[in-house]
Amino acid sequence: GEVATPRFTQYFHGSLSGLTIRPGRIETQKVISCLQACKEGLDINSLESLAKDIKFHFNPAQSVLVVEGEDVDSINTAMTKVSYINSRQFPTPGLRRLHISTSVQCFGEDTCVSIPDVKAVVMVLPPSEPRITISGSKQLIRPASDLRSPLGVAPFKELRITSTVMKGGSFGGVRRPGVMEVMHNLDYCDVLVIGDELEPDRESLEIHHSALLGKHLDATNSTSGISIYGRLS
Repeated sequence: GEVATPRFTQYFHGSLSGLTIRPGRIETQKVISCLQACKEGLDINSLESLAKDIKFHFNPAQSVLVVEGEDVDSINTAMTKVSYINSRQFPTPGLRRLHISTSVQCFGEDTCVSIPDVKAVVMVLPPSEPRITISGSKQLIRPASDLRSPLGVAPFKELRITSTVMKGGSFGGVRRPGVMEVMHNLDYCDVLVIGDELEPDRESLEIHHSALLGKHLDATNSTSGISIYGRLS
């Protein structure tokens, strides 16, 4: 029957790589296909250079590619355009096994050519660990009167946090061409008190609420420090 108060009644047990919820509307097929596009799979580059007689088909997951043609040289050229893509920022390392099978159509011949299958692998190396550097003044000297002001003092005015990850990496200790540093996001930043905890009646670490507005950030503080979390970029 009709449910007066909508409620979620289905549950999923497992691991999700992503979840998109758009309540109150149904997206177009084009948008849904874009959301479901695989970040890892097979692809063909330089389509304009393929022969006109070449036809190719992908399965929805882009894990199977079928190439059809009438000329052996055209098939060979098309196969050189096949590529393995992985657009994840931190791809899962390990082997990706490939299986190539070939069939030949023979017309008016008693025996047909048999081509053995070929097996190959693509090795995905572990991604480089992010490198986080913190720079700024290590010492703050201010008169006691400033500490008693309603706004207090800002100990990290000169602080700068830089987080980079190497895109590409190296193999065998040799950096590969095209390696570049790209920015990525942080999950949180903790400021911890060393030694005795703060005395809540006299001192505290605080961040003004206006500094978090519109930035998808939130903060919690205690006598042992303050934590800023969210999509830090």
